[in-house]
Amino acid sequence: MRETGNSVPDIYNLYDISSVLGVSIDILTGNSTSSLKTMIAVDGGGSKTEFLLFDEEGRILDKIFLGGCNPNFYGIKECSEILKSGIDSLLYQSPNPCGIYIGCAGFGSGDNANEIKEKLKQYYPHIMISCKSDIFNVVASATEETNCLVGICGTGVIVYSASGDTAKRFGGWGYLLDNGGSGFDIGRDVLRVALSQRENGTCQSRITELCEAKLGGNVYNKYTDIYTKDVSFLASFAPVAFEAYKLGDKDAIEIIERNVSRFFEYINTAHREFKNCDTIVLSGSIITKNDIYLKLLKEKLNGSLNIIVPTLPQVLGACINCAVMCGVQTKKIIENFEKYYFKEN
Repeated sequence: MRETGNSVPDIYNLYDISSVLGVSIDILTGNSTSSLKTMIAVDGGGSKTEFLLFDEEGRILDKIFLGGCNPNFYGIKECSEILKSGIDSLLYQSPNPCGIYIGCAGFGSGDNANEIKEKLKQYYPHIMISCKSDIFNVVASATEETNCLVGICGTGVIVYSASGDTAKRFGGWGYLLDNGGSGFDIGRDVLRVALSQRENGTCQSRITELCEAKLGGNVYNKYTDIYTKDVSFLASFAPVAFEAYKLGDKDAIEIIERNVSRFFEYINTAHREFKNCDTIVLSGSIITKNDIYLKLLKEKLNGSLNIIVPTLPQVLGACINCAVMCGVQTKKIIENFEKYYFKEN
């Protein structure tokens, strides 16, 4: 059927066909007018995964968002499937990228990164692939420092001391074992307060009122539904705590201050062990979207570290790291990222 032109070769067979014929995939797909290298950068977390297709001039050709892919939350199989789905979508536009760089939460645990890389190499044997912790996305997107601390606080929480291509972790044991600091912990604390108040018939605070507005009903009648959801659902209640905090709710104030203190403990432990680090890069949705959390954390740090909060998405770091892996100059990618990333279609 393929010889008669009645069907199109499977995308994975294009690699083999191009090798046999001695031509590039761009020529096979009728895209021979461009000689620019394309690359795929991925930034994965507990709640979402971002995929970018970009070229060596720094132009972002496509952008995709899928669900979270932290293997500690979802397992190796589901994580690999999410990554494959996003990569496949980009390959239809540019089937011959020179590299795929994946920086993902949970890739620093055990052998997660290597296991997922081996699975992906089965699908993309002719493409250079690197799988690393999202810590390296954060560092590359924010600073040229090669020796610094990095704190990520989003759905989960973790602190690293980073030096070149190596990093030592503090915390980040996942929602079952960590004991505070993250969006998951804050969201869970919100639900605990609301459930306790409903169960005991005590005076309803603003935190319960806001929690039930989000749930669309009495939290005590809906809590069993929570067990059908994933960790990102619990983390989605973290904004309730910040909203109630601004309204002066004493339970919300206690939740936020306790979780900030826990995150500070991770940072302080890392800093005590690596006293030569004088800079910390802070990232993650709880940091970047909540001035309250960042303000309280700065007060605890009390000027002991130079704080950098990236203003651009950390997927930029994945783009930079991918370019370095592929031997591509990063200057234009850095210069043009903001222009193309926020460009309206």
